[in-house]
Amino acid sequence: VSVPTMPTARTALDSSISGNHAAPWRDVESLARTGFHWNVSIPLGRDLSGQIAVVTGSTGGIGKEIARGLVRLNATVVVAARDAGRTEATRAELTAENSRAIVVPMQVDVAEPESIRAFAAELRLRFGAINLLVNNAGAWFTDRRVNSAGHELTFATTALWPYLLTETLREAFACPGWS
Repeated sequence: VSVPTMPTARTALDSSISGNHAAPWRDVESLARTGFHWNVSIPLGRDLSGQIAVVTGSTGGIGKEIARGLVRLNATVVVAARDAGRTEATRAELTAENSRAIVVPMQVDVAEPESIRAFAAELRLRFGAINLLVNNAGAWFTDRRVNSAGHELTFATTALWPYLLTETLREAFACPGWS
């Protein structure tokens, strides 16, 4: 009996760019270095009108592309990041691409527990319930830095904050049966 094998992430990524499974991984890396941008289409074909989607770290990179994809699906997208100027610039960019887009810029510093709690409270006040949370923000520091609570910043921004934000928003999720 032959068991079909799933392609590896590397193979799937290679084939999404080259159209075949034999593309060397180094070609993907060289594409990234030359400024290649993914043209990601979301195959859901769903209309997310009326759905509230929160994407942290959405002023650049994959977070911005996730926000862009959600805008294309007609979700109301909360663009959340530390820099208010960058969240506003991202809002302007996404609404320029889609005049029907509803993009709400909000500021949050995911390294600071009080900023996360204030952000969650403001989300609940503005929207009541949310449908989708993408915990994308994070940072990597090579030197030791700590936040106001004394937590090392890399650990705080990549491990602690997603848990804190998700738990703080637990009651705001518009998911029947989740308690």
